[in-house]
Amino acid sequence: MFDREFDSLLPANLREIFKVNGGPLPPHLEQEINDMNEWIYNLINNGVYKAGFPDTQDGYESNVIALFESLDRVEDILAKGKEKNLLGYHITDADIRLYPTIVRFDVAYHTLFMCNLKMIRHDYPRIQKWLMRLYWDESEETRGAFKKSKNFDAVSDLNFLLSSHGTYADECLTDQEGICSYIEKATHSNRASRGHAVAVRAS
Repeated sequence: MFDREFDSLLPANLREIFKVNGGPLPPHLEQEINDMNEWIYNLINNGVYKAGFPDTQDGYESNVIALFESLDRVEDILAKGKEKNLLGYHITDADIRLYPTIVRFDVAYHTLFMCNLKMIRHDYPRIQKWLMRLYWDESEETRGAFKKSKNFDAVSDLNFLLSSHGTYADECLTDQEGICSYIEKATHSNRASRGHAVAVRAS
């Protein structure tokens, strides 16, 4: 919406319509971007909240498994692609929408929302590389927007606030057979042997 509806308000040299790559939503990739955005939002962006605020233990387990299967899918996309971003050399709307969840993942969602089957920096090397490239990018294409948009102190403060107010006061930590079997099958590292716990709602 922003790159189309408000493009005319920008200086000519910054308008998306004049960019060689077509901006974040180039017409020839629009359908592919929209399809990718749909599952990224449902299973990753919103998936961390589905896992973090479940109604039942089964709800937690199904959502956390779907989340990590989707992160595996992103890792595979980056592995198969010859370019540095999700849909090619240039940054698209799909990269922009995925970034906020990934940049917060290890800092917030892994611990606070019990999305702890894997970590981005340890278990997803291609996603980690993609994340670092976006974060430190200060090229004309991004003008440092990714780094400027993230305040890790605020994320940490929010984590402390939520945890200190008993967000998971009715939960305990233990291993769950179904989740552990998924870890053993899904991860290519030895993360499952390091004593990671999953959330189980106390009865």
